Amino acid sequence: DAFAHVMEQYLTESIGAREVLAGGLGEGRGAEAAALLLQAADGAQRLRNNERTDELTLSAASQLGKAGKPDDAERALRAVLARHPGEARYVDLLADQLLRRSKQTEMLALYRDQLAGVAKLPLPERRRKDLAQELRRRLVERYRSAGQARDAVELWLTAINRSPDNRQEVEDLYEYARLAGLGKRVHDHFARAAK
Repeated sequence: DAFAHVMEQYLTESIGAREVLAGGLGEGRGAEAAALLLQAADGAQRLRNNERTDELTLSAASQLGKAGKPDDAERALRAVLARHPGEARYVDLLADQLLRRSKQTEMLALYRDQLAGVAKLPLPERRRKDLAQELRRRLVERYRSAGQARDAVELWLTAINRSPDNRQEVEDLYEYARLAGLGKRVHDHFARAAK
């Protein structure tokens, strides 16, 4: 572990990534900074320092976005998400990148795909449930932001069916559905469930 730390430090310093992380290379050099960060991330990955790899890759994605290279930024974010499938914070970062490029349909599909994939992850059941619950909550928010109230309500109902004892969640759903003109849909759902 000490060897890996020394090697990572050497790689990071030798290619200038330390300067990039400290404040960038200056105006108009975002693509160059991103390239250095990706080189450092590759070195960290070879040393099996996944946390450092992710940090450097996320920094590179940010620099690529600022440098007007959205395809490369998206690729970098997808690489991090591939190492952390189902992790809502990484899904959110990629989703934000897709939204900046007006890819709303793809962004919503990303959440649905990640949500479907959580069940297949080799993790303890409780962890998979937590990941799924967080992704579902964030997807509901994305549907709401996109003005897709019906999809938000349907997904919210699914979430509540999985943990019906959350009274606040049920009240929030009722209020949202009422404001969106879907109060009857929610009322009918719970009326059927009570029978």
